[in-house]
Amino acid sequence: ASTSHFVNLDQGAVLRVFQGRQSHDLDDIDPRDSTLLQLMNEAFKTLSRITHACNGAVRDMLFDDKGCVFISVFGAHSHEVNPCFDATVSAMRMESALKDLKLKRFSLGVSFGECFCGEVGPSMRSDYVVMGPEVNLA
Repeated sequence: ASTSHFVNLDQGAVLRVFQGRQSHDLDDIDPRDSTLLQLMNEAFKTLSRITHACNGAVRDMLFDDKGCVFISVFGAHSHEVNPCFDATVSAMRMESALKDLKLKRFSLGVSFGECFCGEVGPSMRSDYVVMGPEVNLA
């Protein structure tokens, strides 16, 4: 049986962090060298802690040939007064934390507006999604 429970998020905020590929070329990475994996794991833990401290929820961390994208959602699971403020504070803290990790090529985007969020897919393999123009805009 498939699940599809969407909630209209009238006043939510989406924060997207894009971390472009550093000087690493995926074809040149030695799979025995765990340095890059450790760095990305540390970035994920750090960004997750910041997201949760600012009343947000981690949506995803995705990797492709262009780099890594970390997505947080604010206002979807809490009734905080101002999820846009929370997302903005989170972005400022993330910028500082990524610089502390010596990541040089990254960008942050915050978008505020109406989105749909919820679980999609069969119960054995459902996924939490956030959809809408604000997700792409961030």
